[in-house]
Amino acid sequence: MEMKLKFLNGAHLGCIKAIAASGNWFATGGTDEAIKLFDLVKNREVGSLFLHQDEITCLGFHNDDHLLSGDKTGKLCIWRAKDWQLVRELKGHNDGINSISVHPSGKLALTCSRDRTMRVWNLSNARAAYSQQLSYEAELVCWSMSGDFYAISSRHKVYVYDTKSGDLIYSYTQPKYDAIHSIAFVKEDEIASGGEDRKITVWNTKTGSIKATLEGFGNRVKGLAISPKQNYPATDYQNFLISISSDHTVKVWDLDKPKFPVVQTTVDARLTCIAIGTPHLHKAQTQTEEVNSPTVEEVKQPQAQPQSQPQAQPQSQPPKKKNKKKRNSDKVEKDPQTTQTQAQPQAQAQPQPQSQPPKKNKRKRN
Repeated sequence: MEMKLKFLNGAHLGCIKAIAASGNWFATGGTDEAIKLFDLVKNREVGSLFLHQDEITCLGFHNDDHLLSGDKTGKLCIWRAKDWQLVRELKGHNDGINSISVHPSGKLALTCSRDRTMRVWNLSNARAAYSQQLSYEAELVCWSMSGDFYAISSRHKVYVYDTKSGDLIYSYTQPKYDAIHSIAFVKEDEIASGGEDRKITVWNTKTGSIKATLEGFGNRVKGLAISPKQNYPATDYQNFLISISSDHTVKVWDLDKPKFPVVQTTVDARLTCIAIGTPHLHKAQTQTEEVNSPTVEEVKQPQAQPQSQPQAQPQSQPPKKKNKKKRNSDKVEKDPQTTQTQAQPQAQAQPQPQSQPPKKNKRKRN
């Protein structure tokens, strides 16, 4: 196994805080308040979305059809991937959204916020389905592979809940109370967490027993993601676990043999987030044509069009100006804002008084 850099893009003006991938697309968001869109097949940037007025904190794809984005103000937006138009803006959180996770079925989304609430959103009708007040600020949320369970992380603790009943199944606390920065289900009943303690801990959500400890990091673990073991022998674990760290490393782990990473690489950048995407090559052509439409560049453009119509109407009123041009057309063109009372006296006073006296004076001298 080998990792190769496919392309590098310095698209953002600030730090990247969130990333999501699905099908042929992946999206990034950060402190510059912009969402950047990329084509995973052609390996290039294809557009930007500008609607959020604060830092983008989380992103998540709903199948390959929609993108969800949350920001530091608590705004949650749903974008249609077909033409990248805004479908709905959801309001419910009173403070910044920390994390978002889409249910494997694509019907639900889970968000947590700095306002100490967790919300479940029905993506079929784009409405809030459930809200729960928490006694702590949840920083991370994620669904299990089946969607029957979900996990919430807060500082140095991880809580696992049953989706149907909402009951707490188990909670895990870091031994030294080190902050947790990332969580991911590696099996239906096993979850991995990484953070300030510079290691990854895999533990069973039913018994609380530690299944594996992945070490060898020179700094905090910032992100975790899972990837299917394609063309690779899979035994107990059907997925690889990929980690990123503040020590500039990207590592791929086989949890069947967790002692050492399968492969790792070092990058010349501070790693903040990670997402796994698998392009659908047979859909690449049609989707790329759709995303290149002008609507991708800036979503604010449709809002600016209605403003341009009333501005054009006052300028397109020629009847009043034509009447003024008969008397003094040059002056009306130079100052269209001049009132009728100012233009008329100047046109009447200049020709008559000034043209008659010179003739009379010439006759007297002759």
